[in-house]
Amino acid sequence: MVTKVANNIGIQASWPTLVLTPITTLLPKLNSTILIITWLKVTFPFFIAYPLLTLYVEKSVNRLYN
Repeated sequence: MVTKVANNIGIQASWPTLVLTPITTLLPKLNSTILIITWLKVTFPFFIAYPLLTLYVEKSVNRLYN
């Protein structure tokens, strides 16, 4: 259980690096703007959907236990 929580914290902490590393590695190359735009198109919906999903789960759990 403790390792599971630690892994979850590690995954959440590594998200910025997972997003920023491809952007920084692509920057020096040609056509990097197109690649960055496509990368943001892929990642941004997830970053919008993930907090909304967690909020929804929290609310539904609260409804169950209150």
